[in-house]
Amino acid sequence: MVKVCTDGAITGKAADDERPGLHEALSLIAAGEADGILAPNLDRVARELTVQEATLSVVWAHRGRVFTADHGEHLEDDDPMRTFVRQVMGAAAKLERGIIHQPRGRKDQCHRP
Repeated sequence: MVKVCTDGAITGKAADDERPGLHEALSLIAAGEADGILAPNLDRVARELTVQEATLSVVWAHRGRVFTADHGEHLEDDDPMRTFVRQVMGAAAKLERGIIHQPRGRKDQCHRP
C-alpha cells in the first residue's frame, strides 16, 4: 500500500473531478507510483456507473489493477459477460440507493391493485 486516498465528506455521487482522493489515486497510478486501487466495493470507488467504468478504464489504461473486498480483482478483459455483470451490479446499487433515499410517502405508493 502506497497511500490511503479518501474523499472525506464528499459524496460518492460527485464527479471524479470533484473528488480529490479519487483524482490523487488515479494520478499516482498514472505516474507509476502506485499499482492500483483497493476499495470495499466498486460502489465506494464511484456511485455513478459511468464514473465507475471511466475510473476502471483510466486505471487499466495505465496498466493498473483494481481490487475490491467483495469481489477480488476486477480484470480488464474482453469478456462481455463479466462486463455485463459488473455493470448490472452497479445499476442495482444505484437502484438500491434511490429506493433508500426516496421520500417516505412515495415508498407507500408502490403498485397496489
